[in-house]
Amino acid sequence: MVMTNHIIAVKKEKKERTKEEASEQMLQQPSYWVTSQKQLKEELVSLRNMQRSDAKYKGVPILHHYLGKDVPVWAEHEHKNAWNTLVGKKKEEVRDGEQSMELAKKHGQEVVIMPEVEEEDNAVPTVEEEKQKLLDFLQKEASSSNTKPSSSSSSRPILTAYIEPTNQKQWSIKPLPLRSSTSTKLESKPYPNLNSCKNLPSQLPINNDDDAPSNIDPFLPWIHDVIPSSTGQHVTIVAQNKRRCQSGREKMDIKTFMQPQSSLFQSVSIKRVTVKQKDDGKIDYQDEWNGNNKEEGEVSRYRLASYEDADEDGMETRYICRFKLTTTTKGETIKVWETLSTYIFNYDYNTWRKRYHQTFTYEGFDNHIIWNSQLLFNCPVPTTSLQEVIASGSSVQDDYATIFLDVIPIRTPPRYTAGDEYLPPKYGRPVTFNAEQEWGRYHVLPRVEDSGRWENIPICKPSLMEFDMEDTYDVPTATTAALIAED
Repeated sequence: MVMTNHIIAVKKEKKERTKEEASEQMLQQPSYWVTSQKQLKEELVSLRNMQRSDAKYKGVPILHHYLGKDVPVWAEHEHKNAWNTLVGKKKEEVRDGEQSMELAKKHGQEVVIMPEVEEEDNAVPTVEEEKQKLLDFLQKEASSSNTKPSSSSSSRPILTAYIEPTNQKQWSIKPLPLRSSTSTKLESKPYPNLNSCKNLPSQLPINNDDDAPSNIDPFLPWIHDVIPSSTGQHVTIVAQNKRRCQSGREKMDIKTFMQPQSSLFQSVSIKRVTVKQKDDGKIDYQDEWNGNNKEEGEVSRYRLASYEDADEDGMETRYICRFKLTTTTKGETIKVWETLSTYIFNYDYNTWRKRYHQTFTYEGFDNHIIWNSQLLFNCPVPTTSLQEVIASGSSVQDDYATIFLDVIPIRTPPRYTAGDEYLPPKYGRPVTFNAEQEWGRYHVLPRVEDSGRWENIPICKPSLMEFDMEDTYDVPTATTAALIAED
């Protein structure tokens, strides 16, 4: 642990002043923040002009906050490591309060040193230390058997949002720490008013800010519609970027809190791994997946990975999609399948092709990038039999679903860098994002039941069938009964 002093500035006792004296004193105060931000913007505008004329300046590291004259606002690629070291040292100085003291003195404030507190040591761990952290985490996870019962205790499953708190302070730690969420720490928000497939878009929790779970957990997509394809091969989720509802400098607090909404538009790469609890209670971790040959006690899990390590279907994803077949009488889950989401188009690639430097900005001044307004992604339907049942519409009984979808977002910080920094290999762009450095070599995602998520999203009929237009295409004749009987 590292011991640090926390320094706060306390205003000196006010003296009685006339209105004229107060105005004069205010005008004499140095506008440090405004001046520094102007200088930052000027240098970034200059860099943008250079990028338009010379491709070698694209993707260079930049500052999002001014750190002083001794720290360049950006650095060329060959000087990236030295620049990162300098920026890190400067941030430490600011965090230790040296700059805060000077600014406080300039503004006529007294400086009070608070008692020492402990902070986590951010030293980069070795491979062995990182793996040991993972094993310790998995062991602790396995010993925690307390789970919250599903809110869907009635005869039909209820749409429920599970809220997972996000500690954005951990985003600055490299590699990204493991998430310590458990099912007992999640807050559940059930939405029993969603009970009709024909009225699904109007019954989703969208309009009332008190109801929309994205306001509490911005890693949950702000879902507006759910559309099965006519072939049943995928289910399209239609959502909106809720961070764009806020604009201007006065909304910085809420825009900072809503940053995860930007992450949802950016793909990550993941790999399936195997976690097994041995007879002696210890955890065995294998950096591979046994597929359908899993032994008893083994559980399939996912870890963040580089493109070199990622699974083929995990190269360009963001959500774990869990399909569930239920009974129509008790609403009990009979079968479960998992797939990984796909984007209809890559938002970062769009940004790069349109010659914008960044897909999103930390400050949230990106509402003009209109293609980042609507979030579209697909959940692939895993088996041919399930696809046929969804396409036939036979799984919908009494205007409600018997097949449901859980959407589990993979939670990583947004990338405020060049759009082509971490594009999948199929786009043919050099990868400058270091996945192992940012995420670590053993960043295993929590179990689904321990993760914030959307649960029990109803899979209704394809749109043409839902609104009595199925005569425009051939409807499959598959039934749910056949699906249940399938091995």
